[in-house]
Amino acid sequence: MKKILSLLTFFLLLTVLVNAQNIVADSTYQVDSPPEFKDGLKGYSRFMGRMLARDLPKRRGAPEGVYTVIVRFTVNIDGTISDITIDNDPGYDTAGEVKRVIRMSSKMWTPAKLNGEPIAYRTYRRVSFMNF
Repeated sequence: MKKILSLLTFFLLLTVLVNAQNIVADSTYQVDSPPEFKDGLKGYSRFMGRMLARDLPKRRGAPEGVYTVIVRFTVNIDGTISDITIDNDPGYDTAGEVKRVIRMSSKMWTPAKLNGEPIAYRTYRRVSFMNF
């Protein structure tokens, strides 16, 4: 009976520890540092400029204007990206394009840190297409 209780206790503790690693923080958490693109803001801007089809609204027949997509995603402890969601879709395939490029940025991120340890962190970015 003691062996069974010990074994159950061990698995319960293991489950709690594994689930603790799956906690996803967001801007409501006080973290040491939020996730960051490996080369910082300049690197992120350069990457988006190279990879994003910025003329997509024009090619899709959109009227002149600015089309902003808000994308949310999780930067995991290994720098990969998951759980990509679009908060708003202005149309003209812009949301799909942003999702595609964010997916490509997987492993190019430094994870957020809490108490010196990497954690998964849900963040967001605004990506604008200008059609003039």
